[in-house]
Amino acid sequence: MKLKTLVKVGNVSNLSDARYCAGMGVDMIGFCLDEDEPAYLPTDQINAITGWISGVKIVGETKEFDIAKINHLIEELNLDYIQLNGSFNFDKYTQINKPIIQKVLVLDSYILHLYLNKVDYLLFESIDPNFDIKKVREQLKAFSTIYPIIVGSGITSENVNYILEECSIEGIGLKGSTEERPGSKDFDDLAEVLEVIQVEE
Repeated sequence: MKLKTLVKVGNVSNLSDARYCAGMGVDMIGFCLDEDEPAYLPTDQINAITGWISGVKIVGETKEFDIAKINHLIEELNLDYIQLNGSFNFDKYTQINKPIIQKVLVLDSYILHLYLNKVDYLLFESIDPNFDIKKVREQLKAFSTIYPIIVGSGITSENVNYILEECSIEGIGLKGSTEERPGSKDFDDLAEVLEVIQVEE
């Protein structure tokens, strides 16, 4: 399976999501490393899940900035990327042993320049559950010519191809969800977007 753009699926918390994403050609899957978050998984569970999949990059997602702990988790989980969900001391980013995905809220877009040449991707998100990505398309078009942006909010099956055609973004970000019961999963939300960006092979 091949997709027309880079796709990251975050908040993965079960094997069903991970295997589905790998089978659909998703590039990256992310696991929450913060114990106080609903999607958190212990390291042994993450390793158990990633042991069943191949062909995808593994991302550790955290709002903490303990560099020693981050680098330990990178090694323990064999992470390909670390996703930082807060703004930290940029001078210390070089001490992290893997490439960085930086989450940036749409309302904080005025600070994007601070991350230039310090991170590999900027994950552009909104806290508004009804966020309409088309309303900021001109802003997004301008930003995406300068910054490596992954759009992580407001992407739907109806607008994804429009956004990809209008804006020079690096990719899109989606999110996993909980299982109804072990081994039972509804993939409708993910499938609707992934199916419309499939490339005929």
